[in-house]
Order: sequence, then C-alpha cells, then structure tokens
Amino acid sequence: MMRDDVNPVIQPLPWSPLALREGITKELQSMLGDGIIELDDASPWISNLVIAKKKLGGDQVFSALLQHNLTLNSEKLTFTVPQVQFVGFRLSARGISPQMSNIEAIHCVPEPASPSHRWHHSQA
Repeated sequence: MMRDDVNPVIQPLPWSPLALREGITKELQSMLGDGIIELDDASPWISNLVIAKKKLGGDQVFSALLQHNLTLNSEKLTFTVPQVQFVGFRLSARGISPQMSNIEAIHCVPEPASPSHRWHHSQA
C-alpha cells in the first residue's frame, strides 16, 4: 500500500557490467527465441534487475542428478526443442495441450449399439 505523504520516485534503469553484457545478451536472445520470455518495454516502476552468475552455472541440474545417484537415458534425453510429448500431452512455451492422436482416438470410438451398452459406457 502506498502512503499519501510519500511521492514515488522513478529510478533510472541500471547498466549491466560490461564484462557480462555479451553473455547476458546471448542468454536473453536464446530465451526469447525459445519462447521462455517475451519482449516488453521497460517500466520505471519495476525494481532494478540484479544479474549474477550462479555458482554451478548450467551444470546445476547435472550436479543434482549426480548428488542423488540418478542417471539419464541418452536415448530419451532432449534439449532445446520447441515442444515435447509427455504422458499424452504436448508441452511447449504456449502451455499444455492434449496430443492430437488422443483426440482423434476419442472421436473414432464407435457409439454404443444398444441401450445396455450406452449404460455401461456412461458408467466408465
């Protein structure tokens, strides 16, 4: 809640350190291309962004797997794809949707031939 006796102050946007600027730009372009983030105009009312590299960097996932004695199946492993199929659903930057093959299978189910069959189908 804002207090009536305090005037809001617009903060200038900070500059990222020159040494990190190229890496930041590449990472942001990659995230934009993958649909992870969307481009939006900067707002002076948003808190300043602090950019810092994580200790483990991109190896964080692999370190966690190693720590818990888990392994990956290279035949099932996929990186940087726009969408994946998982337990009957398609996962993408747009969200989760059912696989078309499942929708088609539902449409191809024949209607019950008799009233007793209809009753059995409605109970399933």
